[in-house]
Amino acid sequence: MASLATVPPHIHYQFLKCISDFDDLSAAVRSARVLNNAFQTNRRRVLSSVGRNFLGSVFTDALLLARCQEKLEGSPALKIKGLSRGTVHLLMENAETIGELQTIMFGLLKDQSSVDLQKKNTMAQFAGAPPVVAASETESTRFRAAAYRFCVYCLFQTSEARKAFLKRYPKIQVLELSHFVSALWVLVSVIRGRPLETDRDWNFLSNIMSTGPHNVLELWRLKQDVLQVGYDWGDFKVELKAAGTRARKGEGGAEDEGEDEDNEDNEDKVDFMGEWCTLMDAHAPSPTEEGHNLAHLAILDAEHARLVEALALAAPREPSPESTHSDEDDEDEDDSDVGSKSDEDLGVVREDCLEDPFGE
Repeated sequence: MASLATVPPHIHYQFLKCISDFDDLSAAVRSARVLNNAFQTNRRRVLSSVGRNFLGSVFTDALLLARCQEKLEGSPALKIKGLSRGTVHLLMENAETIGELQTIMFGLLKDQSSVDLQKKNTMAQFAGAPPVVAASETESTRFRAAAYRFCVYCLFQTSEARKAFLKRYPKIQVLELSHFVSALWVLVSVIRGRPLETDRDWNFLSNIMSTGPHNVLELWRLKQDVLQVGYDWGDFKVELKAAGTRARKGEGGAEDEGEDEDNEDNEDKVDFMGEWCTLMDAHAPSPTEEGHNLAHLAILDAEHARLVEALALAAPREPSPESTHSDEDDEDEDDSDVGSKSDEDLGVVREDCLEDPFGE
């Protein structure tokens, strides 16, 4: 049998491109000098292929999140063409986080009635043993794309940047994002363990949501520790309050659940979820005959086709050839301004950081 050393170099390169995981790529490169040479010679293209194999159709969304994280951290990796070691770690860590959230949240996506937020014992039961619901391949893809996009959305520091970011996507994808956020809100409510009754409750949950899915998952893990292995409830409450406090840094607001809740600086604090709901109202179609908003069903296969149909019916019709251009036509064009903002207009990351650095 021929050894690797006798196989032509282009075969080594093709072999590396077929690997579907960064850990496996690392192991392969360390296993033989000829594979290491092939990797060093074709590093950018190999990493591009492995990244796309690993992340599939959400590769672009995953890369955007990693680039935004590096930008906010001032990472020198942004000056590197292709994947740096730090970028690879971010892609892997983010994929692990979103994969774990998918396992947890699909029980809520499929049947949110399984958690009664008015009953603490029901919430505790869900936190201790959440239902495991399998997602189809298309549902998983929609979920993961929405999760990556909401992670990026939470990194933006201004309302203008967040609004511009949503305009990059068609309405159907914005509504898929809305469904993800609705389920994440329920999960945050389960973590807190109290029903939504006052404005103070709303502000606290909104504050937690603004910290992003990564932090929500950390709180979820702490909640499970409390219920399963006797983690101290006092420590959990401290961590929960600290999560809300972190979201307020640099935004001029008082600490949520604190004693200085009436601080006048709190007037300048942006209501993160209130702003989100306003943006979603501009994208959502009219309710169905049963009275349910299709925006909350966008990810699931069973309802996705209905939402696409509803959006098609709600879309403004093109004027007939004999009609003349009017002011009303201009208004329709403005209202349907979806996907018109370039990455460069977002103001958080440079255009060259958002391009695919691995394309041939």
